[in-house]
Amino acid sequence: MGVISRAGTGRRGPSALLALAVGASLSACAAPRITLTPRFPDGEVRIYRLVADARTVIDAPGIDAPGIGSGERTVLRADVRIRLGRSAGSRTATLTFTPTGFERDGTQAEPPAEQSAEIVFDDTGRVESVTAAGDGSVPFGGSPDDIGTIFGSTIARGPARIAQRWSEPLADGTGRRRSRVAALRWVGGYRCAVVESATSRPVERVREAGGSTIRLIGTETALVESAFAFDNGFPVRVKAVASGVFDIAGAPGQGTVTIESTTTMTLLDREIAAPRPTATATATARNSRRPARS
Repeated sequence: MGVISRAGTGRRGPSALLALAVGASLSACAAPRITLTPRFPDGEVRIYRLVADARTVIDAPGIDAPGIGSGERTVLRADVRIRLGRSAGSRTATLTFTPTGFERDGTQAEPPAEQSAEIVFDDTGRVESVTAAGDGSVPFGGSPDDIGTIFGSTIARGPARIAQRWSEPLADGTGRRRSRVAALRWVGGYRCAVVESATSRPVERVREAGGSTIRLIGTETALVESAFAFDNGFPVRVKAVASGVFDIAGAPGQGTVTIESTTTMTLLDREIAAPRPTATATATARNSRRPARS
């Protein structure tokens, strides 16, 4: 990879007051049209800061674990690093999930181990496959739909306008996603379309609780708000508010688990690989270094 440079395209320039005025007019105009197109330059690295705040309440008399009755609150912080590429004609990405802090009921605790996966996705950001790297655990539980939000899979491709709505099946086939363009605004220095997406899907998870391995089976509903930089082609911020009530299988007495969570990912940095010199540019550079003939 060539020289790495920090990306600044699309950010607010010196004429910040004028830019703010333009941004305000975007929302004020009657249904302004924009184009939503995810972009995936080969070699680009995107780094997001993740904060996941969750509350878990376990109602199961046969399990002695944190969260029984009153509930347990956890806060996980992590850096999510995405390196874009291409292999055998498909778009690929290496996704690395690195926890930087973990709290349980306000007390610092040991964070989870780093996770990594190889992702294959299409030009729309829709994830086609997730392959674990390392010890076999994958970020975001390996969910194609959860991972796809980072690539802009919730975005309607092509021309769009405020209040536009659409619906599409989830990648795992368990339900549908219903979305709309809610607003246009500046987010993190980028002109963004704010897209809201609602889902309801059956979920099955495996957890350790009180020395027992339990399966959680239930339905999760979620509202995802994605601020998509339409000049640049990537999400600047993704916020997901989810809740679910799950039946416990494989535990004495069984019972239920209620999980409510708010997860926010904010763009921290971008690294863009400098384009490789073309053959013509290389030849020109070589000729320019040759001594002139006398």
